[in-house]
Amino acid sequence: MDKLTILKDKNGSRFADLTPLEQNKIEDCSLTLHVIKAPTSDRVTFDLFDRVNRGGTRLNNQEMRNALYQGNATKLINRLAEKEVFVEATEGSIPDNHMKDRYLVLRFTAFYLWQQHITIDPDTHEPLDYRSNVEDFLGKTMRFLNQLEPENGLFKELDNRFTRAMELAIQLLPSGGFRLPSSPGKKRPINMAFFESFSYLLSRLNGEGEQFHRQVQDTYMQLMCNDAYLDSLTRSVDSGKQTYKRYEIINRLIHELNLC
Repeated sequence: MDKLTILKDKNGSRFADLTPLEQNKIEDCSLTLHVIKAPTSDRVTFDLFDRVNRGGTRLNNQEMRNALYQGNATKLINRLAEKEVFVEATEGSIPDNHMKDRYLVLRFTAFYLWQQHITIDPDTHEPLDYRSNVEDFLGKTMRFLNQLEPENGLFKELDNRFTRAMELAIQLLPSGGFRLPSSPGKKRPINMAFFESFSYLLSRLNGEGEQFHRQVQDTYMQLMCNDAYLDSLTRSVDSGKQTYKRYEIINRLIHELNLC
């Protein structure tokens, strides 16, 4: 036993070192195990997780994903969330408590892989499709990443693409660049769908130089006036219809910018 916070005098002890009474208490303790068989949707898994842990601090969905899908996925997400460029691009406004920063990074990762037709559904072994259930979509993305070898080049690609996007955001976007327009004196929080989709756009750009930078800034301003795009960021954000609309607009702009 190690790192005990209550029975600190037992730290470093073996079972044989305990008193007979203490050994009996451990041997008589019953454990309740819940076996979750595949395929089970994340919605059902999260509900069970919530019911089992209701006596303690309630976890949000990202905290539950972090507990359920330890491996390549959590290592990648943690590494990207701790990058200085991410903290700077988001103005240090995404708290790391309750893993809100990890959730934002996971959204970028999941939608990047989906748009690149890389993710394979761990249950069907077919290309992963987006069907309005963002929680299931994010969970399957983490499971897919966990199935890969740690040396797989995809992890380096994601790291490079994410870093590229954050560097361009710092360099080219105005202050509060991932926030939607608001009335004077008010400051909206960072919009998650805007961060995820516009970061995807930035990660896919190949250009360099002053002219290219001006074109990216012009594209940003165009999006801020695009009613269809803004609607996809504020109403039924994670529905299939709004998500496909959002990326249809983004992919058209990526094509135009890379042709310049």
